[in-house]
Amino acid sequence: MDLGGLPSEPHPFAPTGPDDPRVQIMPLGAGQEVGRSCIIASYKGKTVMLDCGIHPGHEGLASLPLFDQLDISCVDVCLVTHFHLDHCAAVPFLIGHTDFKGRVFMTHPTKAIYRTLLTDFLKVSQGGENQLYTEDDLNNSIELIEVIDFHQTVDIDGIRVCAYRAGHVLGAAMFMVEIAGMRILYTGDYSRVPDRHLSGADLPPVKPHT
Repeated sequence: MDLGGLPSEPHPFAPTGPDDPRVQIMPLGAGQEVGRSCIIASYKGKTVMLDCGIHPGHEGLASLPLFDQLDISCVDVCLVTHFHLDHCAAVPFLIGHTDFKGRVFMTHPTKAIYRTLLTDFLKVSQGGENQLYTEDDLNNSIELIEVIDFHQTVDIDGIRVCAYRAGHVLGAAMFMVEIAGMRILYTGDYSRVPDRHLSGADLPPVKPHT
């Protein structure tokens, strides 16, 4: 199996500089498709990756987000909303086979179920030419992933992140990201309708700018 590497050039997406007043948003997946959710948000020299999933309709490298569209080393943090493969299954590849040097956050339930689902995902693809990563890659990602609680705020080198319940599935989170006073709410998949299993999505007390 050759996990290979992704090309480092070209990088059509250039993150914003510290004096740039623009908010840049670029989907690396899920823009006009269902699957491989991965959104890049950049403002004032800070870059956030929102979700990092695979496309269930493709195999191998073709199932990954379009990581070659930017310099991955510029991404400060990856925030994963929930455990479905189209939102999280590319995380071991991101950590183990790209130039990503940032931090990764998800909720406690998401991390626990992430381990189980991706272990099964590896068993299905193990040994095939389209296998994206190894069990060691998965275990390494589990060691590096940090957890965030609902309504907890984490500061990451000038990026403030707060997690809110999203409904949808156990542990699913929406993220309010604040950079230099600019607030971005990323909902991921959410539901406002409570049931006997989950409460509905929270309504953040602070309005986002986008």
